[in-house]
Amino acid sequence: MGKSVCKGCGIRFPTEDMTVVSGLKYCPECAKPRLKEARTNIELNDYLFNLCNKDQDVMPYLTTQVKWMVDNNNFKPSGILATLKYVYDDSETAPPFNPRSGIQYIVQKYYSTARDFYIQVHHLNQTSEDEIKRILTMPTETITLTRSELDARDKRSSEKRKDELYGKEIDLNDIPDDD
Repeated sequence: MGKSVCKGCGIRFPTEDMTVVSGLKYCPECAKPRLKEARTNIELNDYLFNLCNKDQDVMPYLTTQVKWMVDNNNFKPSGILATLKYVYDDSETAPPFNPRSGIQYIVQKYYSTARDFYIQVHHLNQTSEDEIKRILTMPTETITLTRSELDARDKRSSEKRKDELYGKEIDLNDIPDDD
């Protein structure tokens, strides 16, 4: 039973508790964000691959642009993916995608718009979940009606419907003939 040093925090942990991400061993706490980042990178690469109609010649160029935007513009891969999904899946005025032109211009132009869009969508989802919780936790009220009260209510409803329909009756003589 050996111990390994976590590449994230530098603390020794039992080797069987370590998680390997991109060839490096991490403790469970340090592995969570790195696993999420690795999944996001895989999803981004898959999305780009499908976006460029599975043209493998263009993929190195697109992944280089992604790396450049992450390193120089402080964009996150999840933000780049969300921006591309916003532009090509959710937006109605999407510019045509030309893989040879790359994604840098599109991401830089729509990044803040996509961020605002997803913040608004997340806010709407939170509001509706809170509203559902509020409704489900509301105290119930018991209404007790006697049989005679229900009969009186039904009688009033049927009389009201008859009165409404009476004024709307059509005389067959008022309908013009087809000539």
